[in-house]
Amino acid sequence: MRKGYLISNGLQLVNDNQRIKLYTQPSDDGYWNDVYVDVDDFIIGDVLPFVVAEPRMEGLLSTRTVIQDPMGKPYITSTFATKNFFFNNDSIGTVSGTAQYDHAKKLLKTTVDSRNADHDFTGLLSLNLDDSAAEQIDLNVTLRKERINPLRKYLDGILADVDGYATGNLSLKGKMNAPALLGEVMLNDGKLTVEYTQCTYWLEPSKLVFGDNFIDFGSVQLKDAKGRKGTMEGLMYHRFLTAFLST
Repeated sequence: MRKGYLISNGLQLVNDNQRIKLYTQPSDDGYWNDVYVDVDDFIIGDVLPFVVAEPRMEGLLSTRTVIQDPMGKPYITSTFATKNFFFNNDSIGTVSGTAQYDHAKKLLKTTVDSRNADHDFTGLLSLNLDDSAAEQIDLNVTLRKERINPLRKYLDGILADVDGYATGNLSLKGKMNAPALLGEVMLNDGKLTVEYTQCTYWLEPSKLVFGDNFIDFGSVQLKDAKGRKGTMEGLMYHRFLTAFLST
């Protein structure tokens, strides 16, 4: 580091198949050196729990990152892919995407793409880190075929053995401390167990509507292990997917 410039001929850390390489190159856009960070097969489960305790995420992360104007107004672009990705102990597969961070605007934009048999979705995230912003988070997710079993952890105490496949669109918008989860999804091959009665039910294809802190089940046709049919109706209120209350 000299006279406001960051210079590195190459710093590399290697541990088995994990590799982190850092180096600089003269910028094409200004009188500074851009920083390049290449990461291969980094075990995220060794580090993330110290940063984000929940949800638990594991896998092997590889990234290619460029930090432009690192000593002035940093602008970061990155491509990434995570192999053997696990979310709350559920295997997802390979997840890839891109990210851009504009320090001057305090704005992070990310795309995430998963093309796995049980977890096929795309997410677009815009995150404004300015506390005064009216809408800090704007997340839009397209579910092409998403298995819902990772939700089991958040429904513990009410429903168990929750499973099925969701298609549709969901969005998460608003302030970071009080976002609204909105959208509609179709649930196919649904199954759940009511913990209080320990009865398991299989659900007919049904539409779920997500409103501001509630889920509207509409009128869901279901049957138990003996083929007896019934109907489930009503709303389930929640506080950001916690503190559930059904009516």
